[in-house]
Formats: sequence, C-alpha cells, structure tokens
Amino acid sequence: MAAPPSTVLNLKDILSKHYQLPIKVLQQYLYVARIHCSKPTLCELRVLTEKRKSVVVYEIEEHQGSRFKTEVDFYNTTIPAMTEFQRMKGIIARPYSDLFPKCIGARISARQSMDTPDDTAIIIFEHLVLANLAEMHATPIAMRIQCLDKFKEKVIPCLMNNNKQPKNCARCFDHVDKMLDELGCSGDHEVQIRIPSVKNAIRIAEYNAFFKEPFTDETWLTLSHSKFSLFNLVLKYNCHTGRPIDCRILDLQSLDYDYCFNDLLFFLLTSAKPSLFNSDFDYLLECYFNSFIRVLTEHGINLDPYTWETFNAELNRQAPKMIFTIMQALPALMCKDFGEDGEPIFRNNFITRLRSVIMVYLVRGWIND
Repeated sequence: MAAPPSTVLNLKDILSKHYQLPIKVLQQYLYVARIHCSKPTLCELRVLTEKRKSVVVYEIEEHQGSRFKTEVDFYNTTIPAMTEFQRMKGIIARPYSDLFPKCIGARISARQSMDTPDDTAIIIFEHLVLANLAEMHATPIAMRIQCLDKFKEKVIPCLMNNNKQPKNCARCFDHVDKMLDELGCSGDHEVQIRIPSVKNAIRIAEYNAFFKEPFTDETWLTLSHSKFSLFNLVLKYNCHTGRPIDCRILDLQSLDYDYCFNDLLFFLLTSAKPSLFNSDFDYLLECYFNSFIRVLTEHGINLDPYTWETFNAELNRQAPKMIFTIMQALPALMCKDFGEDGEPIFRNNFITRLRSVIMVYLVRGWIND
C-alpha cells in the first residue's frame, strides 16, 4: 500500500469554502495516525493560516477504495439534503448534521472529471472533544456580550454560587500528600527533589480558594463544567473507522461561572494521553483556542480582547490555582483498585499520570521550582 501524501492538495480552497473567508495556508503538517489495508488511513492535519497565525488541528481520512466515494457523497450531498428538509419543515432543534462529525471538506479527487477515488481523496473533520468544549465556553460569552439581560435571567440562575466558601478539605490534602510521598519514594530523583515545591504550590492554591477575590474582568469567564473529563463524556465511535463521530457532555450538576481555562486544563491533564504533554501540549491548546475563536467570529464578537497572547497570559495566571483540583481528582479518575481501608491503590498508570502533570507544571513555570 502506497504511503499517504505529506500535504493536502488545494487545502486553501477547501478551508475558504467551509469558513466562507479567504484563507491563505502558510504551512501544513500531515501526520499518519493509522494505516490499515481495509480501513481509511487516519491522519492528523495541522494548518498554519495567515489570518490567525496559529495552528488549527483537523482529523483526516484518506482512502483509494471504491466505498470511500459513498462516504464522501454522504457528507457532501445526503447530510445537507436531510438538514435542508428539516429546515423546510421547521425542525431546527436537532439538525440531522448533528448526528455526525463536523465535516470541513470531502472529495474523491482533487482532479476534475474523476468519478472514482484516487490518491487525493480525503475527508477533513473538525477535532471533536476540544471543539465541543470550546463551543460550550464561547457561546455563553457571546450571549453575555450581546444579550446581557437574557443571560442574567436564563443562564446565571442555573449556575452554582461562585462566591461559596469551599469546605474544609483537610482529608483531601492528606490524600494528595500521600500521593506525592509515594511518587517521591518511587526512585524518580528528578521529581523527588521537587515534591516540596509541589506541596507548597498546593498550599498556595488552597489559600487562594478560601480567599477568592471577586472577578474584575469577565473576558474569559463563562459557563464552566468544573469536572470536564472523559468520564463525563459520551463518545460515539464509527464502527468502520474506529474514530469518534459524536460527543455529548454529561454531569451538569456542578456548572459554575468561572474561567474557561479551568475546564480546559482539567480535561487535558486528567484525560489526554501523558505522552502528548511534552511535544503536543501547545497544539492542543491551539486547537481549543481556534475553535473558541471560530464560534466568537460566527456570533460577530469583537476579537480584540481574545488574542493568542492574552489567552496564554490568562492561562498562565489561572493554571497554578488549578493544581490542587487536578491532583485531588486523579485517584477517582485513574484508580480502579482499592485496599481494605477503601483507599485507592496507586498503580503504574496513576504514577505516570501524576508525574506527567507535575512535569507540565514545572516546565511551563506554573510551579516555582
């Protein structure tokens, strides 16, 4: 089987048509995620455009088989027809297109007059979970800016009291201390010497939680899930490709009005693969950011306050405050075995995750080493 191409032909035209804006592609990087003789080749596409100066992440299917044309036709013809039929009937609450991943572009060939898939056949999808999270955050911001009275009437009453005082978490801190002590005894000298700094950062986060200052700038404040992880998502997978095609968010009992970065950091550090933390953490942030900006753009929001620079600056301010929340959640999310005393047993996967979270905080300067 021939190797997939390293670039997507006519990518500029595909993106410009989808976003209905002139898009100039400065760079594109295509990474192969899976090659299978009987299934579409899965790739990850990272695109640097002139408009935003940041990387957008997409998922791609490539195939040369005849059945690939059926899937392309479905995205290009069938889904729009079904959605338009619903619109004509006044059924707009749940568009047919919502049943499937958001398709950026689909073709059987970049060459005209081709009626069978060739080596340029692709389907480009929007990155799923982070795009959904970004939309969950950006839409309330747009509503707050454009319809403040309605936002106060319909949204704010559904959120928890953000001025609530946190309960005494002495036992929780004992658990976190135990986690860190076990990690320090694992023989990992690089982490062991930094455990005191981590514990100090946790104590500072505790202090900030108890003496939380009122918000003075609402730019990045929005509806916050508070526990956004894979355990609170329902993912639907394509049985043919193995790729997630739908994502639904569960457990809305702890909705709050807080910084969007809280959900983003909680999800990445508790749910993303630790192997991504070293080389791909920034592009995961960029994926979220660009989906966030796309939603604000669709609502006609002024983007001056929402730059990549201000995003990173505020992220760096909020991240140190999240360290205890993330540490406290890890045992419940990662541990499957428990001792007779009911305490979680820390296996290798947990130790790997805990170490990776600490290293992210150290490398990015969120903990003073």
